[in-house]
Amino acid sequence: MRIPTITQVSTQIDTISQQNELLTKFQQQISTQKKIQNSSDDPVLASQIKSISDYIESLQSYDNNGTLAQNRASLFESTIQSGVNIMSKVNELTQNAKTDTLNNNDRVNLANELSSYLTRLVNTANTQDGNGNYIYSGSNTNSPPFVSINGVYQYQGGLDSVNINIAPNVTSIYNDSGFSAFGDIPTGNGSFTVTQNPSNTGTAFTSPGTIVSNASYIADTYTLSFVTNSAGKLAYQVVGANSGQLIPVPPDTSPTDAPTYTQDLNINFNGVNLNVAGQPNVGDSFEVAPSSKQNVFNSLQQLITTLRTPVYTAEDKAKFNQSITQTSEALLQASSHFQSYLSTVGSRAAAVDNQVNTNIQTTTEQNIILGTISNIDPYQVISEFSQQKMTFELTEQVYMKIQDTLNEFMKMQ
Repeated sequence: MRIPTITQVSTQIDTISQQNELLTKFQQQISTQKKIQNSSDDPVLASQIKSISDYIESLQSYDNNGTLAQNRASLFESTIQSGVNIMSKVNELTQNAKTDTLNNNDRVNLANELSSYLTRLVNTANTQDGNGNYIYSGSNTNSPPFVSINGVYQYQGGLDSVNINIAPNVTSIYNDSGFSAFGDIPTGNGSFTVTQNPSNTGTAFTSPGTIVSNASYIADTYTLSFVTNSAGKLAYQVVGANSGQLIPVPPDTSPTDAPTYTQDLNINFNGVNLNVAGQPNVGDSFEVAPSSKQNVFNSLQQLITTLRTPVYTAEDKAKFNQSITQTSEALLQASSHFQSYLSTVGSRAAAVDNQVNTNIQTTTEQNIILGTISNIDPYQVISEFSQQKMTFELTEQVYMKIQDTLNEFMKMQ
């Protein structure tokens, strides 16, 4: 009989212990479907799993913001589209208001109809979300952005926008500035505005004017006035606040050499083209000044006021024509501004949708990677478990034989 040594017995016990630990590990993996149960099992893998898990959690934290941003972008689109539709009807009515056959009552009726569109437009700008916050008040969400004070619409909101995070280092506008959406719109033709001197006594009025070319246009405040020239004829002159005398062209002097006025006259100076209709009187004048900025509501209110003002004389009609011509141009500028802003919010909405979809796709991809490195292959682990169990049982049998041999030896002593 060969007697096993203490070293053999000890080695066998260690082997059984190690194999038992390995069996336990396989059993835990099968139970949890995870490769490791504690970070100490595999520190490197545990670190990778935590890093990916934290990244997935950070992306998921933006899920709610992404939904909020999508809803808000949709609200911005719908409100501005409403503004575009309202302005389309306003411009149509404005063209109708220029019809010479209308009487004072007709114009008042148009003013009443336009007043209803003004109310709708103000309500659109003062849209609130489900929490009662004004979406066009910037950071000042508790105050309605536009309020009429003494007949003048003023912006009460913040000039800044409020952003919401929809991904790491990616934001979307959640509350916008109504000043940029409904205000800050140029008057007149967008470059300059022609204003009639209130003291004019003639029947002249002008077109909105155009710029011959951007290269030739010089922004200045010009005065077009009517004088009597050396021939005793009604003539006109143009003087710029900074440009000086332009018509008649120096060295000709005014009023001596001022060109004679004729009906339906086109006047050109410093890149400006202006048509003058009607019959001015000596001393009448018009100012051509760079466009200022105002909100769409005051432009529309000016149109309504013009339509409510009775027209009795030819001089009244000239003032009416001048006012409605300039105001209608300002409203066209507002329409163009709304269309541009609608394009902007449309692009913004598309960007939000793309980011939300990117978040979803990235989260899905990271979950796949996480599953690959942290989850077991059940078939492989079960196979390894079965093999290890067989090995353990064989090792256990060997150990039992050693024990039997030792017991027999002890009995012989």
